[in-house]
Amino acid sequence: MNFFKKPSALLVVLLLLINSSCQRDIDLYVPDNNNVGQILNPVPVHASVSGKLVDQNDNAISGAMVRSGTNITTTDSRGLFRFNNITMDKYASVVTVEYNGYFKGVRTFSAAEGSSNFIKIKLIPKILAGSINASADGTATLPNNSTVTLTANSVVVKATGQVYAGAINVYAANIDPTAADIAAIIPGSFQAIDAADFRVLLKSYGMMAIQLEGQSGEILQIENGKTAKLHFTIPPSLSASAPATVPLWSLNETDGLWKEEGQVLKSGNAYDGNVSH
Repeated sequence: MNFFKKPSALLVVLLLLINSSCQRDIDLYVPDNNNVGQILNPVPVHASVSGKLVDQNDNAISGAMVRSGTNITTTDSRGLFRFNNITMDKYASVVTVEYNGYFKGVRTFSAAEGSSNFIKIKLIPKILAGSINASADGTATLPNNSTVTLTANSVVVKATGQVYAGAINVYAANIDPTAADIAAIIPGSFQAIDAADFRVLLKSYGMMAIQLEGQSGEILQIENGKTAKLHFTIPPSLSASAPATVPLWSLNETDGLWKEEGQVLKSGNAYDGNVSH
């Protein structure tokens, strides 16, 4: 999930990711320009895309599953992949990557008719931040002191909708928006859709990737009508300029765009807010 502020159509976000596997990317973003324009309807184009997949140390990842629409391939020994002359979207083409031990990678980009595009995706390690007893309130803490807090009996099994009982494994990662390689790491891109349905660009004050799993690896999610509390530590270089409130955004993995879903409040050198799903 992301916390974003709206400057002039650039990215400012605090990110929490939530995708089809109940991984959630949350971002705190502030739009970096004025509204860029209304939502653009998909425009099919035929184009090609190649890319390289690496880990946090820039080592190539081979054997990862890569998807774009209905097209599927795997990365080779050099971490490379390619889709030739496939149907993509002119304004927001999406490539996703899955590899065991890492959060799902998502990259969004524009593609002109007949173009050849190249992207680099740096996957985020899926590290256990903590385990919480489902029947009691509990908190998982990340190395940068960001936290994820769940209330008692607020989590369900995604496949069945049944309230989950047992230990909840909270996998979470902080994404530093000031990192030199943020363009390769950020889920999606800096494109977003605000609450007024305008297409905007974002500037981020912090991001977090989160996935909840049961003891047997079952995918969990927050029950409808309930929320989880997030505490985002602001990067030191952004703390002084961070506004009192910023929008909270989550990534729609299908169209690759961030969607505005609330606000967070600044408290000292951090932002606090609640998320659903």
